[in-house]
Amino acid sequence: MSNESYTFSLAQESDDEQLRTLARNISFDGQIQISLHKEPNFFFAERVGTLSLDVLVVRNSNSGKIVGSACRSSRKVFVNGEPREVGYLSGLKGYPEVRGGLLLARGYQEIKTLCRARGTPFCFTTIFSENHYAKSTITSGRAGLPVYKHIGRLKTYVINPDSSKRQRTDTSISVTRGSREILDKIVDFVNTYNQQFQFAPYYSSLELANGSMFPKFEPEHFYVAYAGEEIVGVIGIWDQTTFKQTVVTGYTGTLSHIRQNYNVYSAAAGAPKLPDVNHLVPSFYVSFVAAKQKDPKILDLLLRAVCMDTKDQGRYLFLGLNEQDSLNEALADFPTIVVDSEMYVVYWKDIEEGIPVLEGRMPHFEIATL
Repeated sequence: MSNESYTFSLAQESDDEQLRTLARNISFDGQIQISLHKEPNFFFAERVGTLSLDVLVVRNSNSGKIVGSACRSSRKVFVNGEPREVGYLSGLKGYPEVRGGLLLARGYQEIKTLCRARGTPFCFTTIFSENHYAKSTITSGRAGLPVYKHIGRLKTYVINPDSSKRQRTDTSISVTRGSREILDKIVDFVNTYNQQFQFAPYYSSLELANGSMFPKFEPEHFYVAYAGEEIVGVIGIWDQTTFKQTVVTGYTGTLSHIRQNYNVYSAAAGAPKLPDVNHLVPSFYVSFVAAKQKDPKILDLLLRAVCMDTKDQGRYLFLGLNEQDSLNEALADFPTIVVDSEMYVVYWKDIEEGIPVLEGRMPHFEIATL
């Protein structure tokens, strides 16, 4: 392969079909192989939760075919307790013939130029824990690649709402649905909660109300926990299947041999089943998670309320938490499948301006907008 045979550029709306095809055809490695589809519009799906978006593509200069892509978006998140515009890297994928080598390094130089131009000198990102190829190449720091500083592990829980058999027993806390009338109070509570973390989103009531950054999410999709008149917990339930889909494309290792037996067991235990290959995983994202004093009992109550409303719909719940978060205890009574990802801060050694020294706050990423 000659590097001169490929060119880099920012994608245009006319590239949408090729980008969606690339997303469908590339799976993430692991015992559960996953493809993240962006149908029916790639750009619409990638803009969710973002202030701005750049899609960098590499093309075969002879055919014009897009053979690889990467996304750099700007997000407003908390850094050291203050809201700040920060870059997020996602969608790094390419067909096998263009992976690795000098082409990868060239791509990252293009990303660095974009980060400088957009005023986001550092970024945060995730890599699936079982994606050993990606972790051994792009995080190596070789050949001009940026520094990938590991900052924690993100656990994504797949929950079967039908598995919630136990009723809520804490009568001191009530759970109600959100509304536009209390949207400001909900957003203030979530922002105050997120302020204690690194890279947790900063939200705007206006953006949530008008749907510009959070399509298909309405204030009524919030669940709010009260202790008397005080809000003590919030979660949202977000159906993204009309613009972003998770598809299992295969199984490797032990799971490829035991999947049928596992599904027999999971049906009896109320756990999520391992989906058929090339089938969409029907799902809701559990998002905007916040609980006073990180109390797992509050999250437990909110999750059970969601499960009561979504059971028998044939959908799973996706919930993401830092593995060090005390809220993980709320999942103890829920049979789950867990997919782990590694969390990173990404920066270039020759860019120093604007990169803060991070305080020792726990990272918290919102998986619904990753």
